[in-house]
Amino acid sequence: MRQFPLLLLAVVGFLSSCDLVEDPYGPDTGGTGPVPVEGVRRRVLLEDFTGHRCIYCPEATTIANQQAQIHGDDLVVVALHVTNFYAAPVPPAGDGYYDNEFRTEAGNAYIGQWPASALPMGLVSRKAYNGSELLSRDAWSSAIAELIGQEALMDVWVDDVQHNGTSGEVNATVKVSVAQDLGGAAHSMVVYLVEDSIIGWQSDANSTPSEIPDYVHRHVLRGTMNGTWGQSVLIGTESVGDTLSFSLPPYTLNSDWNAGQISLVAYVYNTATYEVMQVTERHLQ
Repeated sequence: MRQFPLLLLAVVGFLSSCDLVEDPYGPDTGGTGPVPVEGVRRRVLLEDFTGHRCIYCPEATTIANQQAQIHGDDLVVVALHVTNFYAAPVPPAGDGYYDNEFRTEAGNAYIGQWPASALPMGLVSRKAYNGSELLSRDAWSSAIAELIGQEALMDVWVDDVQHNGTSGEVNATVKVSVAQDLGGAAHSMVVYLVEDSIIGWQSDANSTPSEIPDYVHRHVLRGTMNGTWGQSVLIGTESVGDTLSFSLPPYTLNSDWNAGQISLVAYVYNTATYEVMQVTERHLQ
């Protein structure tokens, strides 16, 4: 049985604020906001464990991008660069050769929670498929198809996001609406910061030469706004139609990140099982 870091959850929950509001609908965003809580479609999170020294990871990225094209907003893809072997920068630093540091505290924790003997591997909403939560790239499409579009327990959306271009500070509010009886199950929420289209070196078994200096790294996890395991958002006794609002701790972007390529990925997961029940993505700009 996995042990959830309750102390971290409590600390992050204290830093964030939560308000219950009556309106179970999101803001009017010209058709791009959340649907009413009745009949909410389940969106799926694909977490791709990868690394710039992983020779088969570009093939997995291609599969992930194809699935994103097929499913549109119903699928959110995040690339987690993990392990020293696959993802550590190659010394000496500053020479431009595999200098990118894409590893994160959250990614390190997740690859520890779902250890992989080799990459690429991935999690599809952290739900078991054919008896395993950690899936090879060949299983992703089938696992996604099994979940996507189901009637969801809840909806989640980034209701407001503000970015100070001078200081780099990001502030955001996320809302969670209950769409079905939760049956007493507690749920937590994590908010990722993801940067797309970063240029850097990548090893690729299907390329000649096998090292690509100007590879486009997609959907790269840069950090989390509310901690590795996030914060408690639902205790399981909420009523259908309840909408809760959460103001996240401010986060300052690194100066070398491209704010124009940053998005916020918010997902709600079952605190006991880790299964991701709903996810959404919103661009910072």
